[in-house]
Amino acid sequence: PSHRSGFKPKGLDGNRPTREQIIEMRRYMLLYLKQLVISSSGTQEEELQAILNYLHTVHEDDNLIDVLDMTVNLMSEHPRAMVPAFDRRQGLKTVFKLLASSSEITRLQALKLLGFFLQRSTVK
Repeated sequence: PSHRSGFKPKGLDGNRPTREQIIEMRRYMLLYLKQLVISSSGTQEEELQAILNYLHTVHEDDNLIDVLDMTVNLMSEHPRAMVPAFDRRQGLKTVFKLLASSSEITRLQALKLLGFFLQRSTVK
């Protein structure tokens, strides 16, 4: 964790996974989470809310990029389910928070998420 998060890492002695191994584990966990969101019928909104909460509270860009990318993919691949859930869960607040990031990659992914949402939204 970066110093901005306020967490101090523990267990620095002993064998630790490499950065590549951690990235590989995160990739598999996010793939599992994506499948969970897609396959679940009743808890899809709750899963999306958990993802939005994560995106809204984490400030470390390294930890945001892959989760934000997964959210963009979910929105583009499953707009019929994700767009209304994104609207009901007020995902635009999270998008605007991400647009204030100092990372250009994070801002670009946030704009993609906003674009997919606006493209598939209907007039209320």
